[in-house]
Amino acid sequence: KQWYQRRVRGFHKTGIMLLAIILLSLFHTGSFSDTIIVSPKGGNERPAPCVVTCAGSSNSKDGDWRDSSPGCVGISIDMTQCHFTTTPIVTTTLDGQAWLKDVSGISGVYNLSKDKFDVILLGWTKTTFNPAPNLPYLTLNYARQLSYTLNWVAFGYNC
Repeated sequence: KQWYQRRVRGFHKTGIMLLAIILLSLFHTGSFSDTIIVSPKGGNERPAPCVVTCAGSSNSKDGDWRDSSPGCVGISIDMTQCHFTTTPIVTTTLDGQAWLKDVSGISGVYNLSKDKFDVILLGWTKTTFNPAPNLPYLTLNYARQLSYTLNWVAFGYNC
């Protein structure tokens, strides 16, 4: 019986703590999750509630990937679901199985608008770190074999 009473008191204390945390979070007006854009494109700052973070990924097996000029692969990203009202700030990364450090062009964002952007992977680059003389041209087929995925994060306004 003593074990049961201790157990019930423990649940009661936990329940009160949980309720207190929930109530505090409901009435909290602080800035724990606010995102601030310090230098917005165009210089038009908006209030913090208008700032949106939107992220996604596109696998090389998706229809958004295509062979571009020889040795290059192009990727088109649709951001219409983010509902940006202005052109956002976008950053990209690439993951996959091999040669990631040797792909150039991954940070270049082209044709950026509030609804879309393009990235062109310019192929594998020979460096002093990796002077491999016989790297093949980067093609969509190689990108698919290596399971390349473009990851992106965009910060912008929705009002």
